[in-house]
Amino acid sequence: MAQALKTLYSKARGEWVVFLPADGQVRADQIPRLLERRDVPVVLGRREPRRDPLLRLLASWGFNFLIRRLWGLKVRDVDSVVLYRRDVLDVEFRSRDLCLPVEILLKAVRRGLTYTEIPIEHHPRLSGRAWGANPRVMVRTLVDLLCAWWRPDLWG
Repeated sequence: MAQALKTLYSKARGEWVVFLPADGQVRADQIPRLLERRDVPVVLGRREPRRDPLLRLLASWGFNFLIRRLWGLKVRDVDSVVLYRRDVLDVEFRSRDLCLPVEILLKAVRRGLTYTEIPIEHHPRLSGRAWGANPRVMVRTLVDLLCAWWRPDLWG
């Protein structure tokens, strides 16, 4: 997934870029809410209330907890719908999978850019499967996060 997003972000045109997961849990009618905060270069949509199974809620909580602890980023939902000002994405990305939104946010903060989180509506999954709470993905993500924290040069 990360490679597809890296390609998408490198080819995107315009002043603003929106990432909206295609699983239908966050609907496109939430995009105007993000656009209201164009005074900030990165606008994260915080899913409220979360309508996921317990395992997925726990995995997401743990992931966001690590982000807060490792880098001090004050986020509660880093991996949902996001609005980026185009220049935020004008850097090289090295991470994979679930770490890509973290790397983007971290690089933005390191460049002195700001971010905010706003509540957005979240709906139950109607089809497909979430892969973020897959144990293999969780372990790989944990390893990637810890390596990037231990060696900050990994993410540039």
